[in-house]
Amino acid sequence: MARKQNVVRMHHGLNLNIGIVIFVIIIIYVIFNLISYLTSSPVAEYEVGQGTIATNHVYHGLILRDETVVYAGQSGYINYYLKNGAKASVNDVVYSIDTSGELSRQISDVASNGDTLDTETLNEVSSELDVFRNSYDSNTFSSVYTFKNELNAQLTQTLSMNALSSLNEDVKAAVENNTFYKKKSEKPGIIVYYTDGYESVTTDNFTSGQFNMADYKRNSLDDQEQVTANTPAYKRIDSEKWNILLPVSEDMAKQLKDNEYIKIRFCKDDFTLTVPYSLTKKDGSYYVNLSLKTAMNLSYPKKPVLKFRIRQLQKNSFIRFQKSILHREAIPLFPDL
Repeated sequence: MARKQNVVRMHHGLNLNIGIVIFVIIIIYVIFNLISYLTSSPVAEYEVGQGTIATNHVYHGLILRDETVVYAGQSGYINYYLKNGAKASVNDVVYSIDTSGELSRQISDVASNGDTLDTETLNEVSSELDVFRNSYDSNTFSSVYTFKNELNAQLTQTLSMNALSSLNEDVKAAVENNTFYKKKSEKPGIIVYYTDGYESVTTDNFTSGQFNMADYKRNSLDDQEQVTANTPAYKRIDSEKWNILLPVSEDMAKQLKDNEYIKIRFCKDDFTLTVPYSLTKKDGSYYVNLSLKTAMNLSYPKKPVLKFRIRQLQKNSFIRFQKSILHREAIPLFPDL
């Protein structure tokens, strides 16, 4: 008789694979970080270092020059021979006066013929046209008319000089008859054909109202055909030394009081200079007086007020750089620039 075998089945507990557990934990971790990244604000870190901060301030400065208004010695018909803004030497003919008007008309008639322009003058005109075209701003369309008038005056004066030479015999006869007078520059300087009432303004007698260009008026001289004795004929800038007055706040004046030099940038042409300066207080307001001695005076003979940018260096300041976690690039933060 066969023996009966009793087999007892063993019940095992839950058998978990450790690899699956780790994989599930990683998936949960990744999902949690992804949700946190998409719903949280951007994270940025900052790095602070000691260095130099340059702050920029834009001002409108009043230009003061050593200017002399030259008055007509006689009444009559006037012709000009130097272009506006040209530098004249002693005894250069600036203008002439014809008391009868006959020779003046001959000069104008000959000057109307553009065939007498030489290659040098034509090249100069071409260069000025290129400069104007490259710097033209459609927001200041009126500058087109200003440029046109200035160019016409320049060509007329050049042609008038050519006409004066071609009419040499007639000129001699008129001079002998005391009806024609050639007026020469008594001193070297820059010739301009306008007055504006700023000729006698100095760093001592200026007023705050002279910075307001809304009231500025300029009297053009080179568009007149006749003059009266003892009225302005032209103006001469006698020196390359000039001053620029800038109205500043009291806070800025305090920041500048211990320095002697400052860097300025001419906003018109982006030219930068480092110049000496002094501070002055007048009628309760503060002004920076910049002292310049440079041929750049020739570049701005027609502007009483120009736009400047002061670049002030503050030493031993803290510079803050922001590093974007997303883009990994350093971005300097200069709120005042």
